[in-house]
Amino acid sequence: MSWSSYVNENLYFARLQLDSSSSEPFRPRQIAAETAAVLFLERAYYGFLNELAHKRKIKETVNNLEDLERHLELESAEVRALKALKSDNGWLEYLLKLVALSRQPRAELSQQGELGLIAVSSGEGASLNLCQLHALMKQTIEELRETSTEW
Repeated sequence: MSWSSYVNENLYFARLQLDSSSSEPFRPRQIAAETAAVLFLERAYYGFLNELAHKRKIKETVNNLEDLERHLELESAEVRALKALKSDNGWLEYLLKLVALSRQPRAELSQQGELGLIAVSSGEGASLNLCQLHALMKQTIEELRETSTEW
């Protein structure tokens, strides 16, 4: 399986989990589906980093954006875009926060809100839920794939 297929598969699995959580009346199943969606989104992000690395002929697996940046001789447009999304209230910043929250005990999670209900700022004062996060991530990946050039 190629990295792009891995990314697409995990985006699809995240979408399935989000669809499942929105129609699930039993709260534990809804929480499980939301948590699974976050983890599938994290896998898609990881895969996209490795897709970018593969396009640049980097043979090693990269684990995060900083790792990809270290392997590149010059900062690419894709890395610049992802760095911007990792700060300035971008969707990547919030994905990484949700991943960190999903790794905490549930007692701590319940004090901060459930994963799918966490209101995160999109930088314009609006809130961002998991479905919006998924849509923005998918859109960004598609746009970066379209503008990416082979080296």
